Amino acid sequence: MSWRPILGRDTIGQGAGIVLTYRCFILDKDSHISERLSIDSDSDDNAITKAGAVLERRPNMAAIEVWDGARLVQKLRQLPSPVSRDP
Repeated sequence: MSWRPILGRDTIGQGAGIVLTYRCFILDKDSHISERLSIDSDSDDNAITKAGAVLERRPNMAAIEVWDGARLVQKLRQLPSPVSRDP
């Protein structure tokens, strides 16, 4: 996993069998919205996992926000790349 959540959250609607459409905003290093996309998911946890996978495919982006309507579900930020050290 190359991302981590940076906000605490309350999980709602878990396991209800209802599919929601979550809005995701991909943020650049200056916290400007670079891209907007939608994710369909049956739970917050699954939406967060899908958003993390999206962020992993965009290593030049800083973060992704996952929204359910006006509720910020989670903000994930890119973890810094490990620094390689030459012996």
